[in-house]
Amino acid sequence: MVDPILPFCYEGEFDFSQGKKRLVSTFALCNQFIHSHYFVPFIPGGKGLFGVFVCSDFKRKTGIYFISTFDMVAIFRLVGVDAVRSKTYERMPNGEVKVKAE
Repeated sequence: MVDPILPFCYEGEFDFSQGKKRLVSTFALCNQFIHSHYFVPFIPGGKGLFGVFVCSDFKRKTGIYFISTFDMVAIFRLVGVDAVRSKTYERMPNGEVKVKAE
């Protein structure tokens, strides 16, 4: 049976009655976006984007994050303002390429 709050999940996959606030770094949160297994908009009553539920494939067994629209915009602004001025590439002895952005 599908979950009434998140219809893309099975009922009981996430226990919303046991939700906790958690401080997560911008890097860790961006990782959830980039590697998202679930990325689902939350539009209560079909009127306006309230936020998104997101979790990476790696973290989906331990929980799901809810990020409000306001927090999402703040994160995108923070990340977007950090413009790359230069980028260098260096081939390491093991064959991997190291990228340095400034």
